[in-house]
This record gives sequence, structure tokens and C-alpha cells, in this order.
Amino acid sequence: MTIPILIKKARRIFRRYRKLFRLLACLAGAVCLVCYLTAFFSKGIDFLDAFLRRSGKGSAIVYSGQDSHGKITLTVQQQSKDVTTISYQLPYNKLKTYTLTLTEIQRKNPDLPAEYALVIQSGDGSILFDGKYQRGAPFLYSKTGAAVNTDIEPQRNPDNPYLNFAPNLRRMTGIALGEYDQQRGDWFCMLLGAGLLTLIWFDARRLMISGPLEEMLSGTGAFPEAWGHRILLLLRLVAALVGLGLMLAAL
Repeated sequence: MTIPILIKKARRIFRRYRKLFRLLACLAGAVCLVCYLTAFFSKGIDFLDAFLRRSGKGSAIVYSGQDSHGKITLTVQQQSKDVTTISYQLPYNKLKTYTLTLTEIQRKNPDLPAEYALVIQSGDGSILFDGKYQRGAPFLYSKTGAAVNTDIEPQRNPDNPYLNFAPNLRRMTGIALGEYDQQRGDWFCMLLGAGLLTLIWFDARRLMISGPLEEMLSGTGAFPEAWGHRILLLLRLVAALVGLGLMLAAL
């Protein structure tokens, strides 16, 4: 059976069951839209090259996700008002747990940002940091006020960023306190892609752009009328792919 015959049969089936196919297409589109919006509005953090989605409430928060190396899970557990633990379950590594003890320092000037005494301990009880923390500041500070830790991630092995992994202490503190929580989706890319797809849909119904372009191409005589229609169809397809790419890039 040749391809043209198959195409004719497919068209005949589509025409016969047109309403059913449209209903299935609408249902599929609705499911895709719900999944997309769920992913777009999900909360979480950026961790190396992965986005970890936040789940859980109250004293236990879990950030989970996956990259090319495997699954990543960060668990934050508030033990008391001043004590919080954070556990890292990373590819190729055993579970590592750290304890953060934060005690607010009373300041004479109430207009200054809040400052806390911070002690970070590893799972074996050894002290990794003993100094000060200010919410929003890009550093951790020594007891004398010197900036000693930054939230900029160090250069890691590109083949295996988890080789001999040690957490960035400033970022670990911010993650444990919810300082880096953010919405996953990028509004600019999403609106740009949605706007382009909407423009293509309106053009397909009313020929606002493609109509004048097709007349211009056929009027020049450079292309036969059929070829002008195919060129515009190709341009519309490329624009739709760009719009979908922007929508996906927003995630």
C-alpha cells in the first residue's frame, strides 16, 4: 500500500470521526496544560544544574529532583526554634547530615539587619563553621565580622560534580532557612512563547499576516501560487516550534 493511499484513508477516517478526534485533541491539550502549569508554578531551589521541587510542610521540608547523574534529595528538618538539620542524598554519595544552630544576637541599633550566631556541625559532631549569619547577605562572617564564606559555588568536576562533594556552607544555610526558595517558571519566556503561539492561532483563523504575505509572494511571480502557500505553511510551523521551545525553556 503506497503512502498517498494511506494518506487518503487517514483523511477519510478523520472526516468521518472529526468530532471524536477534536474531543480527544482538546482533552490531550487540557492535560498538557494542567501538567505545564503545575510544573511552572511549582516551588523549589536551583541546585547545581538541577531544579529541586519543594514538598512537605511544617518542620520537615524535602527538595527533590534529578539530573543526568541521578536523583537528588535534600531534607530540611527543624528540630527546635534554634536547631535545624539538613541532609544531602546525592548520586554516588552516602547520606550526609549537617546541624545548624542559630541564635539571634541582640543589637543596640534596631534599624540594622538581624544578625545570628551560627554554628554548623557535620554528622560526626565536628564543627565546620562558628561565626555569624545575616539573612540576605552573600557571605557568612567570622566572629570578628570578616566575610569568610560566599554563596558562589566553587568549580566542580564537569564529568562528576558530586565527586568528593562538600556543600557550600553559605548556600546550605540559605537552603535550610528557605532563603533560596523560588518559583520554577520564567514569566518572560512563558509569555513570549504563549504570545507567539496565540499569534499563529489567530493568523491561521483570520490570515492577518499570512494572507498579505501570500499575496505579496504570488504577486512577485517569483514563486508559483502553490509554492507560496507551502512556504508560508513552513514559516508558520517554524514559528510554532519556536513558541513551543520558549514555553519549554520557561520551565
